[in-house]
Amino acid sequence: MSETLSQSIANTIREAIQNGTYSLGDRLVELTLSQELGVSQNTIRDAFHILEQEGWVNKIPRHGVYIPTFTTAEAQEIYALWEAVENLAIGWAISNIPEVERQRLRETLINAEYQADHNNWIHANYALRHLHTVIAIHANAPRTQQILSRIHNQTHLLEIQRMRLIPFSIDEWEHRLELYFDVLHAIDHQDAEHAHKYLMQIIRYEAELVIPYLE
Repeated sequence: MSETLSQSIANTIREAIQNGTYSLGDRLVELTLSQELGVSQNTIRDAFHILEQEGWVNKIPRHGVYIPTFTTAEAQEIYALWEAVENLAIGWAISNIPEVERQRLRETLINAEYQADHNNWIHANYALRHLHTVIAIHANAPRTQQILSRIHNQTHLLEIQRMRLIPFSIDEWEHRLELYFDVLHAIDHQDAEHAHKYLMQIIRYEAELVIPYLE
């Protein structure tokens, strides 16, 4: 029960981070959260441990728990790692993604388009990221999935910060969506070459959208 409660609290805090409630660099205070969420500080501490493993928070000894911040060099490294690891994952995953999953992906991308049209940028971004999660899962490589999950979470943080400063423009959204639909089309046709190509374009384009705002 304790583990289930800790996971539930971690889910609540993670959702608040994803929704932009917190900014990069914000401190998460154990006592404050325990009072707000009506649980013990031990439960909050366990939830922090879960989130730290996932890359959503950093625990700094004698200072507390913070939403990570990234230098330009760190962000460049994260995007380079994303490109390298996901390039491997799509090669392993492309023949393993079933039709029912591809249909759900199509519906998710349509929802991302709808959310963007209604200026729900954070929800639209979250919907797009489901494609990367599916690739990581169907690569059937647990270590790769673990690495990618952490990378995805950190790039998600970077994009949230960018959107808090300046939301993506309509042109930026349209280009991103087009690339995501291109990847799905390649997956539908078991076209590994083009799936690789469009995924790399997505990652490089998203790096271009984010990194300049860290300077």
